[in-house]
Amino acid sequence: GGAAPGFRGRGAPTPVGSRSATRAFSVGSPAAAPLPRRAARDVSGFPRLLSPVQIGAMPLRNRLVMSPMETLYGTREGLPTQRTCDYFEARARGGVGLITLGATSIDPRHPETPGGLQIGSADALEAHRTLVEVVHAHGAKIQPQIAHAGPDGLGPQISKLPSLGPSVIPSYLTGTPSQELTVAQFQEILDLYRAAVRRVAEAGY
Repeated sequence: GGAAPGFRGRGAPTPVGSRSATRAFSVGSPAAAPLPRRAARDVSGFPRLLSPVQIGAMPLRNRLVMSPMETLYGTREGLPTQRTCDYFEARARGGVGLITLGATSIDPRHPETPGGLQIGSADALEAHRTLVEVVHAHGAKIQPQIAHAGPDGLGPQISKLPSLGPSVIPSYLTGTPSQELTVAQFQEILDLYRAAVRRVAEAGY
């Protein structure tokens, strides 16, 4: 498919977990070298900030949480790349307790951003598993923010498919109006969420 408006591709980045990427990557590579120490910050006003906490079944080493944000480091197909791993590995190595990925699509046909991540296809599983292992190796936890882009999906620009919404709504990104969901399409989206949640668990998040 074509590129989104204003987007300039970076060639064809290799998804992690692929054979060519695995040869070049290891947790002990120079990219994983310790970061220089910075001056300590005074956190005396937050006595529990650096203490462990449990959220459901997930133990965290501290209460520092990285908010979700888009990096646009994924492949055109929405798979995590070596650059994705390096970026989140640096945050895990820096001491954060929990990392939240930016919007991670349940449907690769409807990405919200070019280079954004998706976990809506079976071939995304291995690349996500590699990302999780890199973060866990430094003692941090990571979770995806699974999402459907709805009216703001780039399906019209990338997949040549109309974006989907609860009604006809223009995208805040492109201004292209969405198509109103049918009952059958709504059920399909529910099924996509179920499949995505299973892949999240299988990837080790």
